Amino acid sequence: MNSVSSKWSNITLSLAAIFQAAKLVKDVARTGQVDPLALEISMNSILKIDAQSVLDIYGGAQNLQIGLQEIPRLLTKKAKKEDTEIIRYVISLMYLEKKFSKMPALKKTLTRRIAQAQSQAAHFSAQDPHVIETLASAFLQTLGQFRYRIQIVGNVNYLKQTEVVAKIRALLLAGIRATVLWRQMGGNKWQLFLWRKKIIATAKQLQTQT
Repeated sequence: MNSVSSKWSNITLSLAAIFQAAKLVKDVARTGQVDPLALEISMNSILKIDAQSVLDIYGGAQNLQIGLQEIPRLLTKKAKKEDTEIIRYVISLMYLEKKFSKMPALKKTLTRRIAQAQSQAAHFSAQDPHVIETLASAFLQTLGQFRYRIQIVGNVNYLKQTEVVAKIRALLLAGIRATVLWRQMGGNKWQLFLWRKKIIATAKQLQTQT
């Protein structure tokens, strides 16, 4: 794989991780349910705080198929009106992460809280309710301190449930983690417009690498 294709693969995979987290937020907010394997992958990505590569964090394209399918579906002009919800979550995560990156004190707090979740996950699993609650609390204590709020749309009956709210917050944190990685890989929001066709083509190619 040459450097150019490697660059775009890393950008697209990390972008897929953001889209995947956003899609899972939508799913759990609307149905109260979430793909258990995808949830585990998202939670594990937060716990791998020192990992630097997409491969180290997500294990490969096969674990990001949900996000890779969402990219071409949502970045085309044929995207349905109701699909803008996921796009809004993605853009909101990018905005929030940029603000968070300028707050070293909050970053230190988040690192400490994630370490607590790592200890819990060592005894249970990454998708154990205790771990998810700790990660949700970490999100609230750090990224939840900004005046800007990501408005979640869903079924009010589910959004009243503590477990559902915890999953949403933990998944938003996974989305922030993916956004950090995306920027580290060279991603920026202008690529969604200027290099949209390249990203879509790369996402489609990566869908075959299962």
